[in-house]
Parts: sequence; structure tokens; C-alpha cells
Amino acid sequence: MNQEQLLDPKRRNRNRAFLVALIVLGMLPLLAAIVTYYGAGDRIAGAQTNSGALLSPPGDFADLELTDSGVPATVEGPRLWRLMLVLGPNCDEACFEQIYQLRQLHLLLGRDNDRVLRVAALPPGFDRAHRAALSEQFPRMELLDAPAELLALAVTGRTLAGGADPAFKTGLPEHGLLVIDPLGNVVMLHSWAQIGPPLLGDLRRLLRLSNIG
Repeated sequence: MNQEQLLDPKRRNRNRAFLVALIVLGMLPLLAAIVTYYGAGDRIAGAQTNSGALLSPPGDFADLELTDSGVPATVEGPRLWRLMLVLGPNCDEACFEQIYQLRQLHLLLGRDNDRVLRVAALPPGFDRAHRAALSEQFPRMELLDAPAELLALAVTGRTLAGGADPAFKTGLPEHGLLVIDPLGNVVMLHSWAQIGPPLLGDLRRLLRLSNIG
């Protein structure tokens, strides 16, 4: 090879391009791994992506002591996921707004909409006028009578795993939302502040992975 060939700009450019291509090809597996981990973390075993707190072990719907017109409530019938709002003695404007947000979230599920039932758990002494307003404004939401301190009853003897809401670090929130699977297992707790994208993300994952309802 003579001096003129060593100094040929075209040849030097081709060699550089070839070297760059080799480097890029060598980095592709690493780039793919990064994209997979951060872009689809919920598919990686052990990656914790839930916004709500997981109950461990899961609770039992029958232990919640809920009643429907005086009759013990059950999960018999169509296998549905239940989003159970735990309300206080009164439901003010902010409370109604959260219930409205839950209805909108339900609609966003699209074709999975009919796999989910919205439920409101009403404590003893719940305001009658508010109960009538709930029945009128949210006719597709089931109303059940609940014991006092329902959230405490639901989580007693269980640990809360994960959950992005700081409320779970300091104790139970005043209100909450329990996610119950079609078999009657109480599997997750969300705070009211999570009724929106956090709850929707958790619910979509559960429905995608579920083969029981």
C-alpha cells in the first residue's frame, strides 16, 4: 500500500463509518435492555409498579361484614372486579367529586368496563339525603351498608406492600378505596387522592393479567 492510498480521504471516511457501525451494533443489546426496563417495568419480574398498597395476605370480602338491605352482601353472580369506596358519615361536595371521578375512570376502561363494578360502602348513620342523592346521580353504583372503621377491619393482620401515597406511611387515610377481585379477595388499598391515573394504571394491569373475571 503506497503513501497515496493511506491518505485517500474516501478510504479514510469508509473506514471510520465501518468502525462507528461496529460500535453502534455492539451497544444495541445494552440500549434494548434499558428501554425494556424503563419502558415496560411492569413486565419485569420483581419490578414494583403498583401505586396502591397491596394487602398481604389478601383480605376476604366476607369478613368486611357488608350488608345489602339487611342481608349479608356476597360476591356471588357474575365474576366482577369491585372498586369499593369507603365513605365517611357524610358526603360533601368534595366526596361527590371523587365519586364522579371514579365513574369517569370506569368509562376509560373501554371494553373492560363491564368487568368492573363500582361500590360505595356507607357507615352507620350515613346521611339519608346523601344516600338518596348517590342513588339518583350514580345509579350504576352499588350501595352497601358497612360497619364503622371498615378500612381498619380490611387491613387488620395484614401488611401494606408498596403504594406511592405518603398516607400509607403514616397510617390509614380517613377515606379509601378497596380493590376486590372476582373471587372476593381484597387485594389493594388506594387513597382517595389516587382516584385517577394511579388507580387506572393499577386496574388496567390487574385486568390484563386476570383470567378470573
